[in-house]
Amino acid sequence: MTPFSSGRRTFLRLCSACAAFLAQSERRSAHAAPQRTPTAVKHRPHFVAIQMKPYAWVDEGIDRALDNIQQKGAVNTVWAYTYDFSEARMTVDGTIPLPDHGKPGSPEFVGGAFYDYDPKYFRDTVLRDFRAPDYGKFDVITDVAPKAKARGMDFFAWDYNNSPSIMSRSFPNLSKVAEIDVYGRRTNSPCFNHPDYRAHLIGKIESLLSRCKT
Repeated sequence: MTPFSSGRRTFLRLCSACAAFLAQSERRSAHAAPQRTPTAVKHRPHFVAIQMKPYAWVDEGIDRALDNIQQKGAVNTVWAYTYDFSEARMTVDGTIPLPDHGKPGSPEFVGGAFYDYDPKYFRDTVLRDFRAPDYGKFDVITDVAPKAKARGMDFFAWDYNNSPSIMSRSFPNLSKVAEIDVYGRRTNSPCFNHPDYRAHLIGKIESLLSRCKT
């Protein structure tokens, strides 16, 4: 398979998932008018953002991390990982020399969702139990968002998925929604046409929006 065909296949998968989400949204809107809430995001002349993985808040402390990125980096927007399946830590002995930064991670790291989601959004899928057990049930939305907003910073709950083979540790039923190759073998990648996987993706979006609406 060429890089072009692989990219086209991924693009078509994403289009298919988006179409499913929009179709379901249209069906729901036929029964009830959507509720509109004013956005709290500021219109900034300069958008200075940073991605933050869950371990950064735990290792450095939420207040210290926010103060550092705001005062030293002029960051006004935080893109916080709400899902993580691989710590990928920056360590002293890592590929990039950082002699004064980094803490060793845990080989027992499991990953998953680093926020408390409402199970009702995942009633139509077998992928419903994926709360990360790491960091003492740290909740990135509850614990970080209020402190970021108190500093005048915008907070975005970023839904970011890593390698499906790593995700399988956090999703016991991932194999049930896996793609099947031309030889009839299940792969380690979820199928975007599987109704349970589509329901899971829709549930993630709805659960995040419900948590971040204020």
